[in-house]
Amino acid sequence: MSIRFGLIGCGEIGRLRAAALAEASLPLTAVSDIDRQRAEREAAPRGAAVEADWRSLIGRADVDAVIVSTPPSLHAEMCIAALNASKHVLCEKPLARNPEEARAMIEAAAGSGRFLATGFNYRFYP
Repeated sequence: MSIRFGLIGCGEIGRLRAAALAEASLPLTAVSDIDRQRAEREAAPRGAAVEADWRSLIGRADVDAVIVSTPPSLHAEMCIAALNASKHVLCEKPLARNPEEARAMIEAAAGSGRFLATGFNYRFYP
């Protein structure tokens, strides 16, 4: 069984993440963005649903993992909610704005038994 992904944030980084999922033949089940047209542009070619509210996306039973590609001020709230909904999470950098937010996110991951990872693409550049 393949992991089914949800994407929160369809801006530049979100578009890159959606393209990477497609390249890896991984299913993008649902997307959410404050700009519905932007969300629809990412969803349509992949057959993904559009959720107007990110909370609805993380509540979907057909989403196993969530990619959070939003401004850093939203990372902690969204990641913690997704982890508490038993979703694995890939969060764009920076993970959090301060150590307290990061600790709360790590505690949510530990409590849920789900993975929390930070996207840091430059790790793979020479």
